[in-house]
Amino acid sequence: MLMHRRRQCSKFLLNIADEISDYYKIIQTQELQRCELEFQKRLAEEKRLAEEIRLEEKRREEERTRIPEQFARWFQDKGDKTHRMEYNLFPDSRVFDVGGYEGQWASDIFSRYQCEIHVFEPVKEYCDYINQRFAKNEKVHVHNFALGVEDKTETIHISGDASSTFGNEGNIQTFDVVNFSKLFDSLNIDSIDLMKINIEGGEYELMEYLIETGLVEKIVNFQVQFHSFVPNALERMNHILEQLRLTHIPQYQYEFVWEGWTKK
Repeated sequence: MLMHRRRQCSKFLLNIADEISDYYKIIQTQELQRCELEFQKRLAEEKRLAEEIRLEEKRREEERTRIPEQFARWFQDKGDKTHRMEYNLFPDSRVFDVGGYEGQWASDIFSRYQCEIHVFEPVKEYCDYINQRFAKNEKVHVHNFALGVEDKTETIHISGDASSTFGNEGNIQTFDVVNFSKLFDSLNIDSIDLMKINIEGGEYELMEYLIETGLVEKIVNFQVQFHSFVPNALERMNHILEQLRLTHIPQYQYEFVWEGWTKK
């Protein structure tokens, strides 16, 4: 009797041991499966990131090659003396120079057409120079602020004609931004015959705003320089031009150099 009970007890313990062993095998299998799944997820993410990096490097390499070619075309075509100057303007025409720097383009346009010009230059030292330059010219109005989506104060890194809110070199200066629509209404005007935009990265937000609000239709001619250092520059530029094509037609296009568009 005692021997029988011992055999039963031994069998019971062996069964428990087998069950524990099976349980740990299941746990180990599940853990291995979980680790394998986690490994595959990480591997897939690393492959995705590697592909993104590869595509971005390819895009940048293509851009590095493409932009010099566009500049070469521009200089070959004497774009600064032809495309940027040749418009159907008259003495009663209205021009906006957004990003005036030292006022040379405004001076060239006025010399040719004697039209009314509003120059917007947020950097004080450049604005002061433009004011002195046109001190005796009542048809050139100089504004010491930037045009944008909303009224606000921003900082800019001063670096000559490359001064930008996207930069990280040069002295830092604060400046005022005035909502474009608000400025447009304050001048009591109904249209702009030519608007030049060269604001070192700020052109994307401004152009998107003009298109979204419909103000784009109040501007007869655009002359805009897009800058490639802005995040997603190519995609944003192409989207803007796709929307702009609904109301305007291109007169000249040199990618990331200068674009000229005229209202349909």
